This record gives sequence, structure tokens and C-alpha cells, in this order.
Amino acid sequence: MLGFKEARLGVAYAVPGVMLIGAAKWKGPMKGLYKLNIDGSWCAEQGVGSVGGVIRDWRGSVIGGFGINLGFCCSAVLVEILAFLHGISFAKDIGMLDVAIEYDCLSVLSAVTSSSKTFRLLAIL
Repeated sequence: MLGFKEARLGVAYAVPGVMLIGAAKWKGPMKGLYKLNIDGSWCAEQGVGSVGGVIRDWRGSVIGGFGINLGFCCSAVLVEILAFLHGISFAKDIGMLDVAIEYDCLSVLSAVTSSSKTFRLLAIL
């Protein structure tokens, strides 16, 4: 696995604000804003998970990041919920209170952005 600095060397800037990393593409927020990218990973065979995230500015410059080994986790959904919670907590801890969030877990995003007062998905916490 590549280290963070080695991975950054593999980043190609094709268009200002758009970064290509392998097959992945990252689009920056509007000028003057910041974006938090978060994700979780769960190994069903071992029942363990980890989460991580990075905050970048509109130019793609890294402001900060985090990675946490969660140890035992009962499900992928729990890991994704914890990824979201750790991500927004990290942003708040470094003073980023107004950030765009990019996240790939639709069920957690739907629960968080729902106008319903009953978040069944979050009840597992």
C-alpha cells in the first residue's frame, strides 16, 4: 500500500479543482470553500472496521486528515455511521464548521438529511 506522500505524487491535475487519482476523480468545492471526504471499511470475516477522511480546499490542497482503526464492529452500516460521525467531529475539531461533505453511503446520508425525527438507522448506536 502506498504511503500518503507517495500517493499524492500520483495525483494528476487535468482541470483546476479536479484531481484524478487512478480511476477516481475528485471535484473541489466552490472557490473559498472546503470539502470533507469520508469513508469507512469493514471486513466481515474478521468483524473489524476502520474509518478515514480528508479535508481539502477548493484548489485540492490538503488541510488535514484522519484515520481510525475501530477494532471490532458488528456491521458495515455501523462502520459507515461512525465514519460520518468521526468526519464531522474532525472537521469541527480543526475549526471547519462550514464544509461540503462527500460520502458514499446513501442510507446514512438519507437518515442524516431526513426531516423525520425517527432515525431508525442511527438507533444501532
